Amino acid sequence: MVDLGGWFKDVFWPDAEPPGSIETKLITKQLESYLPADPAGVFVEPRLLRGWNVETRDPLAKIPLLYGENGKPLYSVNPDAIYADEDGYRALLEIEGGGAVQNNRLMKDVVETLLIPGAQHLALAVPHRIHSRSPYDIAINLISALYAREVPQRHVRGILVVGY
Repeated sequence: MVDLGGWFKDVFWPDAEPPGSIETKLITKQLESYLPADPAGVFVEPRLLRGWNVETRDPLAKIPLLYGENGKPLYSVNPDAIYADEDGYRALLEIEGGGAVQNNRLMKDVVETLLIPGAQHLALAVPHRIHSRSPYDIAINLISALYAREVPQRHVRGILVVGY
């Protein structure tokens, strides 16, 4: 669990105003250069390259996680960024703003990751304080409770919570 505090805000979205307004797409866009795609352009599945796939760089393939009759996908997700390899979705990146707690996006991101076959890591960036609440503290408590009950260990190797 990492607290990047002011540095993260200063580097990735210095023009964010007012303080209660967080443009998560802007943060994702700023992270693109740190999340390189495979230079060979190898696809591991349609619309999903090996390496980092970032929603602000290219349209991403949705990842199915619930299936119905005859294996038909019923529900799919589209994380902010996905690191894909031949052996699965190595890492998912979700950046949340004001809706992390209010709209339960934090909980949704964690549960979806736990349900995605092959998802190995989740990096979750949440604000320290917004709308008089602390999504960061809620995320830490949620992840700690899940690990205490050994829920993520079934296939998710690690969950990183970044506070900003």
